[in-house]
Amino acid sequence: MSQNDDMDAEQEAALWAAGALTAAEYDAVRRNLETDPALARVAEEWERALAPIAAALSPIEPPAGILAATEARLDAKTWAVPGSFTVRPSEGTWVEIGPGIRIKVLHRDPVRRRQIILLEAGAGSVHPAHVHDFDEEIYVISGDLMIDGEELGSGDFHFSPRGSRHPMETTRKGCQCVITVGF
Repeated sequence: MSQNDDMDAEQEAALWAAGALTAAEYDAVRRNLETDPALARVAEEWERALAPIAAALSPIEPPAGILAATEARLDAKTWAVPGSFTVRPSEGTWVEIGPGIRIKVLHRDPVRRRQIILLEAGAGSVHPAHVHDFDEEIYVISGDLMIDGEELGSGDFHFSPRGSRHPMETTRKGCQCVITVGF
């Protein structure tokens, strides 16, 4: 009946009728209902079964001021976990480190002397050969990156130990990477 491998048709129809699906799941079931008459019948049965429950519920008024308090908390960027923070794409300072290559420090840990950097390199960019003073971890978010003759792509991870040296790094199409390295 259903194209969703995670749920059987009965469960899928029940959750759809109850409004208990994520937006993506809801859209997938709605599409399935249009092409699967058996699933549509089961969903209609669930809607009839759940309608009296929904009709018996009284609307609940949220506590006074909850919206203003929520907005204030979001605006103040206060988080439940002390010390946590978020860096938005529009935040931070980009620094050019070479032609077509720029970095933005996302986080620095002065105790561990490690930093997390976002690197963006344009198509055809070249980073000169270098020796690693610290362990370096690179995670490629998008694009391509050639290191030591090995092409990395989206989702690939590369580790270079302290003291290692590799020749210039290049990118044909450009790339975006997250790099963790010492300072």
